[in-house]
Amino acid sequence: MKKQKIGSIFFSIGIMGLLTATGLATFFGSQRTFSENENRYLSKLSDVHWEELKSGKAQTTLTQVANDQFPYHDFWMQASTEIEKCIGKQDIGGVYFGKDHYYFEKFLESDFEEKRYNNNLRLVAAMQEKLEEQITTILVPSPSTICKDKLPKYAIGYDSNQKYEEGKEIIGKENWLDIRIPLEKESKQKQVYFRTDHHWTMSGAYIAYKAFMEQLGLKPKSLEYFDLQEKSNAFYGTLYSKALDKNAIPDSLLIPKNIPSDLQITCDGKKHKSIYDISKLSTKDKYSVFFGGNYGITQIENSNGKQEETLIVIKDSFANCLVPMLIEHYQKIIMVDLRYYNDSVSSLLSTEKNKTVLVLYEISNFAKETTLHKLMS
Repeated sequence: MKKQKIGSIFFSIGIMGLLTATGLATFFGSQRTFSENENRYLSKLSDVHWEELKSGKAQTTLTQVANDQFPYHDFWMQASTEIEKCIGKQDIGGVYFGKDHYYFEKFLESDFEEKRYNNNLRLVAAMQEKLEEQITTILVPSPSTICKDKLPKYAIGYDSNQKYEEGKEIIGKENWLDIRIPLEKESKQKQVYFRTDHHWTMSGAYIAYKAFMEQLGLKPKSLEYFDLQEKSNAFYGTLYSKALDKNAIPDSLLIPKNIPSDLQITCDGKKHKSIYDISKLSTKDKYSVFFGGNYGITQIENSNGKQEETLIVIKDSFANCLVPMLIEHYQKIIMVDLRYYNDSVSSLLSTEKNKTVLVLYEISNFAKETTLHKLMS
């Protein structure tokens, strides 16, 4: 009996010691600043302000610090994923584990911000009324809409048919370009979305490029013409980062090699030598090889462009791998990311007299976007 009591005391002391050591390491050990795996900056103890501690409002920040700085964070996250998979869970960390090693973001009807979606559509429609030039809106389908055959059993999402009908009604048939059918057809033969990332592949982006050219009455180049080159076969994307599945199969990242030379490129006013930032291939965020990431305004000038006009692309990151295929067709392309662009959009649009406008977002991103009011600025 006495031995049992002594054993219990040592066990309790051991547990308390372990928890104390973990707590000290979490809050007072070496603080990580950036998680390359999650591609984000981490919360640190220095982020907790004295005023928050005095007012008792520091709990949220401290919780985030504990999560971000927990020792061996990625190891425990991977272990948790394995345990949840073993007990039969099909969605972990907001990610569905689909067939053929495909991951899908769990995005439910309740996650789709219907009111904002319709308001954003009306803002685009209002911009159309102000401009005389051609405006085309492409809302890229979510991977779960196109690759239904890869979804796990009983996976639920949102009603994409309803969203696209609403879009066509508000934007107008002539300005609305629905690429779901050709994208779904292509998905039966090629990989149109990355397995581990939320973006589309070059094959997926090509479908939008081809449809856009045809809508404008222009002749698209073949996919083979662009001479796609594999730059990485070890791309683990954003969906992988949410679950850290050790059985994940990495994606290949391709870029078009056959694009015009002698381009003049500026990103937020800074000159770039190429539309590709090859240094990004050695980082976790390999998709940023296109332009080096997102900027408020990116301008590409091609003196040999076939169309003597400007293409203005109002976009999210899905446009980054599509635009290289458009460069040969235009003498100037201006990409505007409203998340980072704070100058007058109306002034920019009025400055470019001979122009075509493309609005391109992934549809769930578009439904969450809070910056489209800038279109009227």
